[in-house]
Amino acid sequence: MKPSFNAIFGIFMVVFYFVFSGMLAFTSIFNAIIPKKTAYILSALFFLYGIFRAYRYYKTSRNKQ
Repeated sequence: MKPSFNAIFGIFMVVFYFVFSGMLAFTSIFNAIIPKKTAYILSALFFLYGIFRAYRYYKTSRNKQ
């Protein structure tokens, strides 16, 4: 069965949220734009949202089987 565009896009967005969260927390790319404390808070929010999106993707993909 070929995965749909929505499935591929959903997986891509989950990976994007996790990577962006890591970039905010562990690199200095955004130091000139965002204060470090704010970057840690945003990183935690993006990480939690990535977990939420991964859970929703898993739940909907299980229901289609």
